[in-house]
Amino acid sequence: MQTLKLALAVAGVALSTQAAAQITLYEGEGFRGAAFTADKPIWDFDPYGFNDRARSVVVNGGKDDQFVHEVMEEIGIDMSVHTPHILDELVANRFDLVITLSDDAPEAVSRKGLEAGAVEHWSVSDPSLVEGNRELVLGAYRDLRDSLRKRVRDRLEPLISGGSQIH
Repeated sequence: MQTLKLALAVAGVALSTQAAAQITLYEGEGFRGAAFTADKPIWDFDPYGFNDRARSVVVNGGKDDQFVHEVMEEIGIDMSVHTPHILDELVANRFDLVITLSDDAPEAVSRKGLEAGAVEHWSVSDPSLVEGNRELVLGAYRDLRDSLRKRVRDRLEPLISGGSQIH
């Protein structure tokens, strides 16, 4: 049961990293000039004046997402002890299994040079992009939490019971 709780906490951290990163684009080299900061996906920077104009960039780990805290507390997991991090903040570089959630993460893992027994990509929707009332947004977070919970459980049970991680 302790292993499953750990796996669910990992799912909660995965939930929180969906909306955790923050990026700041700078007009000039060396982080100078006009700046634009985004903490959610933006598909067209033209309205912000930064299509083909950014010369330097800073990526930060970002902030906690309170919806993550709320939906994880519903299943008894306290996320206040977990902090979202970006890949560059990893100290370890050797893993049995790496599971990526964002579409650009597999390439980032490859560039980072991590040693992994297996790398899997799970395509998931980002609940922070859902618009609507509070219950609708919470519902999207719950759906992702429950989906990750099931996928983590299904993926880790063979590993815990001594099975191979490679399918």
